[in-house]
Amino acid sequence: KVIANPTLDINDVISDNDNISCYPNPSKGVFNIYNASGKNISITDILGKEVYSENIKSDNFPVNLKNNPKGIYFVNTGNKNSSVKIIIE
Repeated sequence: KVIANPTLDINDVISDNDNISCYPNPSKGVFNIYNASGKNISITDILGKEVYSENIKSDNFPVNLKNNPKGIYFVNTGNKNSSVKIIIE
């Protein structure tokens, strides 16, 4: 018999995204990464291929992926529980 845990929230399962965010999202390929100062980020496509990496030096860091195809990308900080989905239209 399985008993559901009513106190378990989806935020408990997906933990600690390092509080980074991307704006605007969706974007046309140009967006800012916020709250990632001091982190080494990588951006991967939906297949896991790295398309961009950088050591972020400011809390509001601009990224230009206009030359990349439209689609879904992930901004990763190296923390296995940390990734932010960005959509390029």
